[in-house]
Amino acid sequence: MSALRALAASALAGLTALAAPAVARADDGTDGDGDGAVIERAEFEAGVVGRPVGEITIDNSLGDVRIEGYDGSTVTVIAVKHAPDAASLRRLRVESLANPDGSVRLTTLLTERGSGGAERPAVALASVRVDLTIKVPRAATISGRVTTGRLEVENVDAGADLDSSTGPIVVRNVAGVVFARSLAGSQRFEEVFGSLDSHAVDGDLAFDSVRGAALTARAYAGDIDGRRVASKQVRLSSISGSIDLEAEPQAGGSVAVTSLRGAVDVRLRGAVGVAVRARAGGRVTLAGAAAPPSSADRWIEARYGARRDRAAVQVESRFGDVSFALVQ
Repeated sequence: MSALRALAASALAGLTALAAPAVARADDGTDGDGDGAVIERAEFEAGVVGRPVGEITIDNSLGDVRIEGYDGSTVTVIAVKHAPDAASLRRLRVESLANPDGSVRLTTLLTERGSGGAERPAVALASVRVDLTIKVPRAATISGRVTTGRLEVENVDAGADLDSSTGPIVVRNVAGVVFARSLAGSQRFEEVFGSLDSHAVDGDLAFDSVRGAALTARAYAGDIDGRRVASKQVRLSSISGSIDLEAEPQAGGSVAVTSLRGAVDVRLRGAVGVAVRARAGGRVTLAGAAAPPSSADRWIEARYGARRDRAAVQVESRFGDVSFALVQ
């Protein structure tokens, strides 16, 4: 057997040895016990025995994912399955693939055929779910995907790559580069220390205490709200939503906030001087004073504070109002 196959066999053996017995129970009728009549909880460790996990990918199309960083080297998975009956519960799977390079992949699925190849009766996806809570090393690189479930990440130091169809994304206390994409789910970020790139088609984006090289956020039909933002390069844009930003500009940095149809409200604090350009199809208000009427094609410019290392600020709305203010 080659070294590669030996490591793969070791990973499988480690999973088998470390898996906790699954316990199934009937639905207890509470709001938090799931959608189905039967619930099973299982806990196991994923990874190659004796090797630290450096990268983990989670793909769960059947429920929620919660990823928690901790001071350790292994991955612990808690899977809670919900189904209308025991037969359907047995068809819910959590597959774990551990690679010799220290990467781990977790996938959930609803099997369609039995062990003998016979096709099983159809099960409505709305009647089953698998929720995952995963404890990972803080230094591990995270990649997570959900469909309708909630995707949460907290306390990790190597960033994350996150994707959701309609479920919300929530990120707390994360360092490193973070990418987040959603079709119709909201996104919220709290205490992110690193570059952040967030896109949503139909969902609101919210940021609180974000500091790093760059913050880029784009929403098509959602609002954008930012508080305590201190990234050097800030780019916020929306097509039909409004944008509300409270930030601390960085020396030599830039802030660009644009909406096609929504209102734009930008408030900056700190000692760094700023050079502001603003335009709007509606009313433009700069530092508490209404600017002279103008068309959406003409820029209004103003400068505030020290000239050295001024931050460049650009705010605009094609059809809405624009407001800019300096706050203490």
